[in-house]
Amino acid sequence: MFMPDPVRILKAVRRILKPGGKLSVAVWGPPEKAPFFTLPMKIIAKHVPEVKPVSPGTPGLPFEIPSQEMFGGIFTEAGFSNFNSQTTEVHTF
Repeated sequence: MFMPDPVRILKAVRRILKPGGKLSVAVWGPPEKAPFFTLPMKIIAKHVPEVKPVSPGTPGLPFEIPSQEMFGGIFTEAGFSNFNSQTTEVHTF
């Protein structure tokens, strides 16, 4: 999330990890699961027509990695093994 080229960044992180090191990250899920971000953006877009909704999968933006499958693919492409992910519900409203 917020990485224009996540594979390149994760390759760099992997390169500096100690052998057997682990990496933990957190990303938002799909937009419908993140009203703390999407609701204010919808309100702003009503008043500022140039503001467009953030599309899932757009590099460098929120919701860049909207699914666990995509997340795993990025880590695998960056050379990580034993990828594991879990979903956690965070209630903000």
